[in-house]
Amino acid sequence: MITATDCKHPIQLHITRHPRPNTSQAPDHPTTNERFVPPSCCLLPLYPLPPQLQASPSTLLRPPLATHRRLHFDTMASNRARRIAKEIADIKADTLSQILVDIAGNGEDLTHLRGQFRGPPDTPYEGGTFYVDIKIPSDYPFRPPIMKFETKIWHPNVSSQTGAICLDTLSSQWSPVLTIKSALISLQSLLSTPEPKDPQDAEVAGMLIRNPAEFDHVARDWSVRYAGAPKKEIAEGSGGATAETIKRKAQESKAKEEKNKMAAYHGYNKELVDRFVAMGFDVEAVVAAFEYVGIDRMGGEDYELEEAYMGDVTARLFGEA
Repeated sequence: MITATDCKHPIQLHITRHPRPNTSQAPDHPTTNERFVPPSCCLLPLYPLPPQLQASPSTLLRPPLATHRRLHFDTMASNRARRIAKEIADIKADTLSQILVDIAGNGEDLTHLRGQFRGPPDTPYEGGTFYVDIKIPSDYPFRPPIMKFETKIWHPNVSSQTGAICLDTLSSQWSPVLTIKSALISLQSLLSTPEPKDPQDAEVAGMLIRNPAEFDHVARDWSVRYAGAPKKEIAEGSGGATAETIKRKAQESKAKEEKNKMAAYHGYNKELVDRFVAMGFDVEAVVAAFEYVGIDRMGGEDYELEEAYMGDVTARLFGEA
């Protein structure tokens, strides 16, 4: 009888001795004087083992499934934290892009960041500073960061109410090789190239399509009010408009439109031609009839046509001459 005293719970074991091989029955078997050592499987306990020792050997060697999962998630979280920290360090080292990212909140949670960038030049957003809320999902970089504008902005691809963003880079076109910095650069580029046909805010998109000048004015006003853009008129053609430039452009557009309309009269008095237009004929048709009949332009002044000329013009308009 053998007692195992090294264990916390003493165990009494007995040894089942294997019989020595019979060399007389097996003459070819080599004989030695070595002592026979029984295999460990022959050590059988006489009393039940403690619960912690009753598990199978495979179970003792393999951690529980929950432990496996916890280790997997801990590894992913560690890798994600290292990548985010490296991306933030790379952004801080790049002073040319003017893209900034800091940890939001209490300054400890790497999964909640705050980005910022300047409004691109030659846009209504020029000179403004725009802040973006960034939340990193648990399976980043295999899923894109969740971004929304903190700064109110008038843009067809950004909700004017919630700051939600419609951008392929942050959804279907995301790739693990992209970074937080590249996503912010894409947002900055979006301010230069709005997509009103794929809008996040239908009201803003409709304004941009129907009245670009009004859109520029509102976008600039919001940039001044919410993003700290300077209150000044920026270069012509830059997209930034003030009330004065909009009024001037409207006047110029109206004058140009009137000029184009008058060109269609070919020097004839507008009221003279419009008397025939009121009968249901096009300006071009009336002018062509005048020129066919030989009506005098009289320097663009209005006058009454003689009855014979009236008949000739009418006949021409009805295709009778």
